Amino acid sequence: MSDSDKQDDAALEKFPPFKPTGKKIQHRDPREMTAQEKQVADSVLANPKKPIKKLAKDNGLTVAKTNKILALPQVNEYLAQEMTAAGLTLRKGLEAIKDGLEAKKVQYFQKDGEVTDERVVVDHTTRLHAAELDVKLHGFLQPQVIAPSQTNIAQIVVAIKEERARRGLPPIYVPLPSNGHQGKNNGHADYGSRI
Repeated sequence: MSDSDKQDDAALEKFPPFKPTGKKIQHRDPREMTAQEKQVADSVLANPKKPIKKLAKDNGLTVAKTNKILALPQVNEYLAQEMTAAGLTLRKGLEAIKDGLEAKKVQYFQKDGEVTDERVVVDHTTRLHAAELDVKLHGFLQPQVIAPSQTNIAQIVVAIKEERARRGLPPIYVPLPSNGHQGKNNGHADYGSRI
């Protein structure tokens, strides 16, 4: 018996060949959630504003794994069912976004501890958040690309521009506000911007 045959026999003793047991392997239905997926989904329902890093840490997962779980169709279906059961419908959400795009707030001015004036002004923070949700709904701003807590208007414009280019859509012309210099915009002939 050669050395290679002895090595093969030794390997077979350590790792015997596979023998069928006769048991059927139970495959999980991909539409069913695992306990881990349900735990993450329930965490989202318990505190929807929790940052993704905190959500991942609380569930003992990485941010990438948490994002992967939240992107699963069965998790999204579960979240949608739970939100509908709680009375949160798509129509209500869209109406809230529409109202947010036109948000205003009352600003109070005081002197010596007494309110001397109040004015209704544009609520830019609420409008920016509503605009972010609106472009996300239309598929122009992907959550993986820009984290919601770090989004500003410039990032939204760049994301829209890139997505429109990717889809082969023409740029959108956005007129710039007039600055009172005989129709010239700081000496430039361009009266607007393309995004």
